[in-house]
Amino acid sequence: YAPLPVEKQVIIIYAVTNGLMDDLPLARLREFEVGLYRYVDANYPEIGRSIVETKDLSDEVASKLRSAILEFKQTFV
Repeated sequence: YAPLPVEKQVIIIYAVTNGLMDDLPLARLREFEVGLYRYVDANYPEIGRSIVETKDLSDEVASKLRSAILEFKQTFV
């Protein structure tokens, strides 16, 4: 049991529901998830802050999140 902050839940749900993880090997999904959280926290801390503060995923934040996921994915594979 490991509670996950809301902003991290939003990040991973966004990645999954938008098909951004579809081409990753199933055996590496957990590794990708953990690395993605670290990457976003280190490089795009405003994404998590915005989600927490506004309790919303605006189009602007969603666009930044998509870019962050794709950037991380290039370093992951």
